[in-house]
Amino acid sequence: SPLFQRPMEEPSVAAAAAPGAAVNRASTSNLFASLPGSMSVKQRRALEELVVTERDYVRDLQDLLTGYLSRIPEAVLGWEEKAIIFGNLDDIYDFHVEFLNELEQLVVSDPAAIPHLFLKTNLTEIYGVYCANHPRALRALTERKDDDKLQATLQECQRELGHLLPLSETLIKPVQRVLKYPLLLSEQLKGCSIEAEQRLLQQAVEATRQIAAEI
Repeated sequence: SPLFQRPMEEPSVAAAAAPGAAVNRASTSNLFASLPGSMSVKQRRALEELVVTERDYVRDLQDLLTGYLSRIPEAVLGWEEKAIIFGNLDDIYDFHVEFLNELEQLVVSDPAAIPHLFLKTNLTEIYGVYCANHPRALRALTERKDDDKLQATLQECQRELGHLLPLSETLIKPVQRVLKYPLLLSEQLKGCSIEAEQRLLQQAVEATRQIAAEI
């Protein structure tokens, strides 16, 4: 794969933010103020959970890129090993920054169209690469567990980010996120009472379940 044959590129959007800093976004209450009154409480809460957890996820990806990848000196971890450990996280981050922007815009302008986001995107391609590489990433970290210099650097990164979990356990988050989308959409479907919106949500649930099965 070309992923392991080129130097890691500098994180694009992530580089401007400080490690551990939350992405600055409109408050949840302001964002959801325009939701139609006909939307059930259950569906509203499910939609809020989707957006809030998406924001958290983008911040987690940002932390991995700016708090670990860009802070580990090449003398401690070469670019080939970085490519193995971090995989295509930079691509996933760039994708989800745009995905979150579109999601928040639809919450305000057309919440019924949100399932289209999951139907038009090719999550299988971007997550297939990451998930296939994940076991290799963990093996690479395990092989360096006795490297005092690397371990000290990783621990310092973890402390500065304020993370409770080490890098090896944080790298699982993209896998967990893509597997959670069917559940988040299913909760919206349970609270939806409009037939046309139910059909669209059901299509999104099935599409994300298929992605989960393929990766």
